[in-house]
Amino acid sequence: MSSRYRGPPPDSDFVAVARVDEVPPGRMKRVEVDGRDVALVNLDGAFFAMDNNCPHNGGPLAQGQLDECSGQVVCPWHAWTWDVKTGRAIAPPIDYRVATYSVRVEGRDILVSRSPG
Repeated sequence: MSSRYRGPPPDSDFVAVARVDEVPPGRMKRVEVDGRDVALVNLDGAFFAMDNNCPHNGGPLAQGQLDECSGQVVCPWHAWTWDVKTGRAIAPPIDYRVATYSVRVEGRDILVSRSPG
């Protein structure tokens, strides 16, 4: 389900996508950043964001399985595994990467960078 949260007005680099209580530790949520699907991940209170679509077949990563200990998410369609911090593929194949986005928390709002990197 798409996030409909519309928090404070975005600055030039970040956009508000959710509130902290919407993404508890160990959970993921699909959000939208300037028309792009992004998986927002909470690893023990630290937030990370990466493209939501697995490059293999477009699997929705936010619906995958999150391993909090390793910081990895498994695509629900074909079990490709991704590091949520770096966007690098863990298995298979290891030469792929999905874009990651900077995340910051302001008060109770989670903001994600408009540009990957």
